[in-house]
Order: sequence, then C-alpha cells, then structure tokens
Amino acid sequence: MNIRCSTAHAVVLYMKMGMSLDDAVYEAINDLKYLKDGYTEGVTIHAIDNKGNHKVVSLNCPGPIPYWFWQDGMYEPKERFAEVIMAK
Repeated sequence: MNIRCSTAHAVVLYMKMGMSLDDAVYEAINDLKYLKDGYTEGVTIHAIDNKGNHKVVSLNCPGPIPYWFWQDGMYEPKERFAEVIMAK
C-alpha cells in the first residue's frame, strides 16, 4: 500500500505544500483509503516534521500499536501508542 501510494513522499510533499504534520499524515491516510484491490491490509505511518514534532497513525491495524519515542533531554525512551484508524 505504501509503495503504491508513495506514502512517505506524499507526507513530505503535503508538508512542503504548507500542511501541518497532522494534516499531512491524515491526507496520506485518505490516499491509502482509495485503494480497493491488491494488498489493502494494515499500515502504520511514522512521520516527523522539521520542528521535531512526530505523529504515528495506524490504518486498519487492530490496536493497540506500540512504538518507542526518545528525544534529546529524555533519560530513556517511552512506550507510546499509535492513533488507530479503522476504515474497513
């Protein structure tokens, strides 16, 4: 799904067009929702902008979807959970 929709490129392009990180990720999710054939099961998008903000969204993956977050100033990584969107 990600390759067919160029999801990583799309998220970056949407941000270059002026969208916020959140809006860019949600727009990429909408792109993926258009796929109707082939492999259309779950995918998780991990995205970060040039300010260090991050967004993790999972499409059609039953949650919870854990990921680890660590940035400067943190003593250790923290487990967090992706936002889950079920479109099926």
